[in-house]
Amino acid sequence: MRLFDSHLHIEEPCFEKDLGEVLNRAKEAHVKFMVTSPTQSSLWHKALKIVKDNPNFVFLSLGLQPGE
Repeated sequence: MRLFDSHLHIEEPCFEKDLGEVLNRAKEAHVKFMVTSPTQSSLWHKALKIVKDNPNFVFLSLGLQPGE
């Protein structure tokens, strides 16, 4: 089975300490692709770094909440 996580916020501060573990657990659970969607423009650069560090696994969808 190939799983695709279509919506996550892995750039949020709560993932900083164990980001590698989170990504490894996802791979162990047969997740093949992920799309992270930062909700604040201040997190875009952090999300982009995660995508660059995890090519062909984490992808990026940029957008803004209506209030931003």
